[in-house]
Amino acid sequence: MGIDIGSKLIVGLPANELLQYHEDKIHNGDLSTSSFYYDAGFEDQIAGIDVYGTDSNAKEIDFLILSDKFLEASKKFKEITGLDGKLYLCPNVW
Repeated sequence: MGIDIGSKLIVGLPANELLQYHEDKIHNGDLSTSSFYYDAGFEDQIAGIDVYGTDSNAKEIDFLILSDKFLEASKKFKEITGLDGKLYLCPNVW
């Protein structure tokens, strides 16, 4: 067993800020998470809507596609939580 490390752009908020009102949406998969390290607790995760992700390799990003995905993710996050999300670029460790 190994640890996989990637990165992702995610529109959301720190998971521990969403737990009180949206824990069910995290656990049922409506919101994804990005863990900063292996076995991270919610205090070290972002919960939201994925915009773009990578495995351990670099990937080229088409800006026009990325901007469309960002707008879609922002809208979906607002529909699910009622909150305005922020755009995070963060590690994703699993």
